[in-house]
Amino acid sequence: MNDINWNDWLSREQIALDDCLLLAIGENPNAPDINTDWWDGLSGDDYRERQAEAEQWIKHNQLKARKINNNGSVEYKNINPLAFFNLARSNDWDLPEYLHDWLDNLEKQECVTWCGEIHPLEPLTDEDKQHYNNRAAWSWVDAIYILQGYKPAYQLSTEQVRSHFPDWVKYFTDSLLLGTVGRETIQAGQRIFIDSPTNWQAFWQNIHKRPEPETEGIGDVIQSNPRNCIEISGLLSSPSRQDDWFSVIDDTTKVLHDELSKMPNEAQVWGRMATEPPQGYAVTSGKDKGEDCLYMPGAKLLSRSAFTKRWKSYSLAPNKP
Repeated sequence: MNDINWNDWLSREQIALDDCLLLAIGENPNAPDINTDWWDGLSGDDYRERQAEAEQWIKHNQLKARKINNNGSVEYKNINPLAFFNLARSNDWDLPEYLHDWLDNLEKQECVTWCGEIHPLEPLTDEDKQHYNNRAAWSWVDAIYILQGYKPAYQLSTEQVRSHFPDWVKYFTDSLLLGTVGRETIQAGQRIFIDSPTNWQAFWQNIHKRPEPETEGIGDVIQSNPRNCIEISGLLSSPSRQDDWFSVIDDTTKVLHDELSKMPNEAQVWGRMATEPPQGYAVTSGKDKGEDCLYMPGAKLLSRSAFTKRWKSYSLAPNKP
């Protein structure tokens, strides 16, 4: 792993699926022994298991890639590293520490709030709505404003929208990277994402059942509420990196454990989270690409299959209270 030139690989706009998979398990794609006896070991098995899952992402349009038939062998190229590793982490892949740090740093950069003047939000008039609906395309920044009934604010970059709607910026940019909505184009030498008003509105209607990220107004700036801080129950094996979904799962497990006087199973925890989540969590249920999933403001959706992976990991060696 020490021989991997991470800066080189992660700064590329597009790499092959093979390269993504090798980096995900901490192997150097340029290592000379990759194509020899390496495949017969445990690393090769891990690679093949992840390859099958990644190809499903491509098949179901969760990940953009170009399919190439190379003498009867299928290869996938032109994959954005950030999109791939974001998706891998959201599906609870065990990734090298460097990749976790890289993703964390990018998220922190995305959440930087503009320290200059923040323009107040201005509601759209009926004339404004007609004007924007007649446009051929909206940028992703304009879409965040328009879909919520506000005029897009003038900004040098994205400082205004990140200050007004930090949670929606995160949700929209994740969706763009996953290919859920938006098309990449170059304008004035800058890479941007655009889509038609019809597609943006369909995207918004698909997620409108998810509660809008909770916010509190402070002056003209809307600030996100801090995340819940709860005590870990000790019933589950705690991962080294704990996110909001672990907190919900852990808290649900504790509630059911107290009710049943025994350790609940996977189906019981999922069912309770979907129908009656613990107090203080704005969890709602829905479907994504035909699969049952849960939504929570400020967090990526949790699919049923992703929950199953988490449960297997969390219940491997629980620390009984």
